[in-house]
Amino acid sequence: MKQRAFTLAEVLITLGIIGIVAAMTIPTLMENVQDYQLKQAWKKEFSVLQQATVSYLQDNATFKNTYASFWHDYLKSDYVNYLRTIKVCSGDPNPETTYGYCWSTAGTTKYLNGSVVASNSLPLGNGSAGVVLQDGAYIIFAYQDNTCASINVTPPGNEGLANICGWIAVDVNGAKNPNVVGKDIFAVWVLENKIIPFGTMNYASTCSTSDTGLGCSAQYLTQ
Repeated sequence: MKQRAFTLAEVLITLGIIGIVAAMTIPTLMENVQDYQLKQAWKKEFSVLQQATVSYLQDNATFKNTYASFWHDYLKSDYVNYLRTIKVCSGDPNPETTYGYCWSTAGTTKYLNGSVVASNSLPLGNGSAGVVLQDGAYIIFAYQDNTCASINVTPPGNEGLANICGWIAVDVNGAKNPNVVGKDIFAVWVLENKIIPFGTMNYASTCSTSDTGLGCSAQYLTQ
C-alpha cells in the first residue's frame, strides 16, 4: 500500500496559516500579559503607599495643617522617610525639575483615551515634588489644601470626597512605556487621615479607552 505524504506546497501553506494566526494573536496575548503585570505592580505600589501612610499617621495623627503653604515639598516630606527611595526631586519652594528626573519627560504622560496630560492637570500637578523608589517606580506628590478642607469636584467626577489634602500619582514602571493613566500610572487622594484611590466612589465612566483612565486606580485594586 502506498501512503500519501504532504507535498511541499501543502506544508508551506500550513506554515503560512500558522504564521498569520500567530501574528494576529501574539500581540494581543503580550498586551494582556503586560496589563496583568502592571495591575499587579499597582497593587504592590498601593500597598507601599498604604503602609507609608499608616506609619506616618501613627507618628503624626493627621496630615492636616502640616504645610505652611501650597508647596508640594511638604507632602513629599511627610512621606519620604517612610519610603525606600533612590532619588528625591524637590518642588516648591526649592525647585528642581521633577519631569525627566523623578517622572517621565513633561508632555509625555497620556490619558487612556490618548490625549496628553497637562503638567498642571490630574493626576499630575504643576511644580510637584517627586521621588524614585528602589524598585524603579516614580511618585509625584501634589499638594492641594493645608487645612484638608478641599472637596473633589474635578475628574474623575464628584466622588463625594471631603477633607482632601492633596494627591499622589504613581508610575509603577518608572521610565518605561506606556506612560498612560490607567495602564502604568495610577493615583490616590490624600485625605486628612487616610488615602483613597482615584475612582473609589465613581469609576464607571473613567476606566475606559474613551475616558481619562483615572478611575482605573480603584477598579484594578479589586481585580
